[in-house]
Amino acid sequence: MEMITAENLLSSQHREHFSNQTSQCQIKSVAALIARLGFLKIGLLSVLAASCCGASAQVYSVGQDSSQSKQPQASQSQGLGWGSNIENARLARAAQLALQHGDHALAFDYARRAAQAAPNDPQLWFLLGYAARLNGRLQESADAYGKGLRITPGSVEGQSGLAQTYSLMGRTHDAERILKQIVAEDPKRKDDALLLGDLNMRSGDYQDALEWLNKAERIEPGARSELLLAISYQHLNQMDQANHFLELARHRDPNNPDVERSMAGYYRQSGDYREAIAALKSIHNPKPDVTAELAYTYQLNGDLDEAAKFYAQAANAVPKDIGLQLSAAQAEVATGVTAKAAPFLSRAAAIDANYYRVHAIRGEIAKIEERNQDAVKEYNAAIASLPAAPSEGPLYGIQLHMDLMGVYKDIGDDESAHRQLGSAQAEIDGLSGQLAGTASYLRLRALIELSAGEPDKALSDVQKALALNAHDRDDLQLDGDVLMRLGH
Repeated sequence: MEMITAENLLSSQHREHFSNQTSQCQIKSVAALIARLGFLKIGLLSVLAASCCGASAQVYSVGQDSSQSKQPQASQSQGLGWGSNIENARLARAAQLALQHGDHALAFDYARRAAQAAPNDPQLWFLLGYAARLNGRLQESADAYGKGLRITPGSVEGQSGLAQTYSLMGRTHDAERILKQIVAEDPKRKDDALLLGDLNMRSGDYQDALEWLNKAERIEPGARSELLLAISYQHLNQMDQANHFLELARHRDPNNPDVERSMAGYYRQSGDYREAIAALKSIHNPKPDVTAELAYTYQLNGDLDEAAKFYAQAANAVPKDIGLQLSAAQAEVATGVTAKAAPFLSRAAAIDANYYRVHAIRGEIAKIEERNQDAVKEYNAAIASLPAAPSEGPLYGIQLHMDLMGVYKDIGDDESAHRQLGSAQAEIDGLSGQLAGTASYLRLRALIELSAGEPDKALSDVQKALALNAHDRDDLQLDGDVLMRLGH
């Protein structure tokens, strides 16, 4: 089994050096290739941030992650008027039914209405926090959990939900602190132990991850803990143990959709996208989030047409889900048929006309169609409306600066291009921790360094990224293109 993560976009088979004499034309060509291939997946990942794994947690979330494992149950016991209680109970129940049917946008709407109507009910705030997280509205999720916890500070479910949201926001230390406190007070909290193991894996600490994952497996054996254990042992090169836990997971309730999704997640981590696709296609009557996961997996396999087809199916099934609409639009753009993105962008704009990804995708289309002034307008609007914690992760905003920089260069506005490059440099220099070791971070920093005329620094980052993966099809394509452009 190869150690592959969904973030890796470079090969480790070559150690060629950039020449100090590399021309600016070559640097520009390499930068364009890195941007084109390396960040094709950013937009498509965002739907999975809510539906199957977190945008800042793509690497090791397998199947149904612990951020979704338990739906909070809304209380009906607060001291409101009788009519208000009945109406709030109906709204809460409607939110839960929408969640069960995979309609996260509708669930968020019902949960928000219920919490606003009964602001003294902490369970309604927890329900809103959960629904907001599934919609990728991470700051709103954290705020909702915070409001509920101010009413009932000792709520373990509220604390756990907040920790799960923090983990997706990249606030790893805060998430770990809360989770360790929860598990210390209640050692039988399996999902919280699983998330602790998952966080350790994302930071590359597989040995410590084993402690929490084995603890979760002892509490209650399950496919997800077994798959995470298999991946951890794989990274520690303990292949007998890795295969042992993989077989346990494979034979545990194989007809359960959650198990099939877990298996698909494992195969994605191993780079076996065909097996991941087969696992997902074996699920009968899949919900829209499963269809979106299938689309994403097709995209990883390089089948952009199938990815676009299944994203369209998911988006059409839930037309009020802005994340699915934008993922479908992004998938159509990736196929090169930008006109097909229009209906999905229209739906998304009807939901939130100033949503940052609406502007970003419009900017990308305008850039492709060489409508540079429109591209400048849309990219600037995307940056202006970008939330503090976008569901795609902290690299997304930096990439927007680089995209805008490229447009400014195309129209000869070197001063504005330099300003955008400076913003990207400052923001990426401000990142640290687990993200700094990922291929996506290294790739983006290399792109920034190339654009800044620092090929030696770019070389160092590219080589580090190359060491992470040797078999991903995008990695091999990018590796060959870069070497060809550099004359190696």
